[in-house]
Amino acid sequence: MIQEAQIGVGISGREGRQAVNNADFAIAQFRFLRPLLLKHGRRNYRRLAKVIIYSFFKNIVLTFALFYFQSDCAWSGTSFYETWVYSGYNFFLGLLPLAWGMFDVDTSSETVAKYPRLYAAGLHRMDLNVTNMAYATLEAIGCSLIIYFLTRVVYDKGGNDGAWSPHGEVADVWVFGLAVFIGMVNAMNVRACVLVENWNKITVVFAVLQVLMPYTFVLFMSQGYNVFASDGFLDYDFYGVAYFSFAQFIFWLVTLFLVPAVVAAFQLLVIALHLEFFPNVNDIGKEIDHGYLDGEQPHHHTHRAFVPLRSRFNLHDFVNRVFFGHAAGPPAEVTRDSLRSISDTLGREQSMKLGLVDEPASSYNYDVASRSSFFSQADAGEEEKAAAGADVI
Repeated sequence: MIQEAQIGVGISGREGRQAVNNADFAIAQFRFLRPLLLKHGRRNYRRLAKVIIYSFFKNIVLTFALFYFQSDCAWSGTSFYETWVYSGYNFFLGLLPLAWGMFDVDTSSETVAKYPRLYAAGLHRMDLNVTNMAYATLEAIGCSLIIYFLTRVVYDKGGNDGAWSPHGEVADVWVFGLAVFIGMVNAMNVRACVLVENWNKITVVFAVLQVLMPYTFVLFMSQGYNVFASDGFLDYDFYGVAYFSFAQFIFWLVTLFLVPAVVAAFQLLVIALHLEFFPNVNDIGKEIDHGYLDGEQPHHHTHRAFVPLRSRFNLHDFVNRVFFGHAAGPPAEVTRDSLRSISDTLGREQSMKLGLVDEPASSYNYDVASRSSFFSQADAGEEEKAAAGADVI
């Protein structure tokens, strides 16, 4: 049974350790199962989903920027970035995702224990699914458009300080490519910082190192040809490009301020629209955890008393309606699951005050059924005989 399950959990006890040896996770007591699921399981799922979607996101941005450049170079296949700089893209952006995977906590364990409905994140695949990948792809295309064409317009209109001059005496494609690349890395750093749920010392150190690494590597690649020219692995065409670019004010304006700021504004707009109009149970859980919503006093927030799994205006339900003919919406009738969901959202004490019990009593009259059943009739007959015998005595 453990081997057939998606994830097997074994409990070590008097029966031996056979189940533990064949399980993915081992615990000593049943009471450890709740934190294993609600705390560690939920956090690991959300961390892994965030890293996977971000990895796809940043590589889509990089690929589409190359696609846009090909439209400017007549689809000649000209290289836009220096080979070694291009190969270091994922390395430059790898520290903050590592920090997510180890330290990221979106909701405290106390809040998750108080509202077990937050476990729906993994149960309903709310973070890693086709819908979120589609959203991330569209957002990545929008970011790539901003990064490439904003840099292109600024360098094109930059006069003698831009990438092109009337006589072609200022710069070349390597300078423009480096500006797009560094601006892209800084924009993706901003994206990574926006996704951090809680900051600690290690996350701050990783963020600083992630900003410094591309500049350090580009400087090495621009000067390293003189030192390693005999090895033949450095590109002569890239020699001195970083020094020329760093000496231009327009380079710092675009890569350090303009592009990251516009991309950050675009991403914050997307996040704000999502939180305002399409929140899910995890977003509400983070609000409760940060004190923005008092779950124990629902009369202060009557419109947020019942928290659905997803907004009713979401692409996920639209896909279900189109391809499967149904959508997952709020229950039409009061069921045990709906009452339990409201109880989890409001809190046990407040639910009891409102008369909401997650184990509703049946409307079936068991007293009538007990009097009309075969065994109850037999018992009644025995009682009548005993009473008659007592009267005779």
